[in-house]
This record gives sequence, C-alpha cells and structure tokens, in this order.
Amino acid sequence: ALPATDGRALLARGALGVELGPEDMPPFAAVPESQPTFLKVSVGQFEGLEDADDVLVNSFRDLEPKEVEYMELTWRAKMVGPTLPSFYLDDDRLPSNKSYGFDFFNGDALCMDWLEKQSNSSVVLVSYGTVSDYDATQLEELGNGLCNSGKPFLWVVRSNEEHKLSKELKEKCEEIGLIVSWCPQLEVLAHRAIGMISHTIFLFILCCTRLLQD
Repeated sequence: ALPATDGRALLARGALGVELGPEDMPPFAAVPESQPTFLKVSVGQFEGLEDADDVLVNSFRDLEPKEVEYMELTWRAKMVGPTLPSFYLDDDRLPSNKSYGFDFFNGDALCMDWLEKQSNSSVVLVSYGTVSDYDATQLEELGNGLCNSGKPFLWVVRSNEEHKLSKELKEKCEEIGLIVSWCPQLEVLAHRAIGMISHTIFLFILCCTRLLQD
C-alpha cells in the first residue's frame, strides 16, 4: 500500500532481505503525488502479474537471494539476468545488437571521444538516472567533491537540471572532467577508461556485473 514510509511490511512478509528505513524508500513510493507519471509506469508493469504462468526477472539469485526466493514462491518467477545486448556477450552472434532498443534521452555521444583520451580505469562515472531530483546545493557539493578528488570524471546531468549548476562550478569541472546531459550507458560502462561508477538504478548494477567483471 502507498505511501510506503519504510520497508517493515515487506520485511515481515519475507519479500526483503534487508531492513529499509524512510530514507531508503524511492520518492514515488514514499510520496506518490510527487512523481505521478513514474508511479503510473512502475505500477503498470505489474498489471496481470497474478495471472501470469511464469514471470521472467532480469536478476540473479546471488545478487538478492531472499528476494528471489519470495518471487519464486509467489509468482513462479524465473531469474534470467543479467540480460545484455549480444554485442557485450563476446560470442559474436549478433555484433550489431548494441542497445536495449530504448533510451529516455537521445543525443550525440561526444563523451566517447573524451573517454578515448583517458587512461585505463581512471574515470569516475557519475549518473543518477532519469527521475532523480537534486537541489542546487546538493549538485554544488557533489560537483566540488568530484573536482577536489583529482580524478577525471564523466558526470551526467540532465538538461533540465543543468541550470542548477553555477558558472563557476562548470568552469571548475571542465579542468578535469566532462559534464554531459546524456551518455550511451552500455558503451560507456564497457569502455576501458571507466574505473568507478556511482549510480542508483538497478539495471545499471546488473550491467556492471557483466561489463566490469574483468
């Protein structure tokens, strides 16, 4: 039931392997009216779930054993993850298959040219998804932290959030990193220059288990 202020109910049902506090809940669950569109899309994914013969889940048991056990018993779920386009599986079956077939944002990938100029495993990738909302103070603190780290970084800031960055911070970031409004996620993750990531999206974590395993 929404709003969900914490994960106690799910934990009691055996659906979670860890305890979640109020600060751990996604905004669309804790405050449904704050993100109505994302809430509608998220809930819509589960329509007809109880009537399905089987449910394929892009995850794997070692990542979340308690949750997998609950899904298997409740919805006859079958773990099929992590799923990736064929190009990243190193089997040469479909070399042209490089994307999932969808992107929330489109744009050129100037960041790939920038990555080519960086050393192996040297770049920090920072991206917080398509629905996260940070105020100017938080972005300023994050940006200064990246600059002060002394490490090259690729920072994805959505175009509708970029106005929150001060001119001074942008100029400071340009000395060591690159700010973009969009990047081709899989290509960037698979690039030799990426050495550390910061992201909150589950799909991103799944990609990393395969693309960064070496």
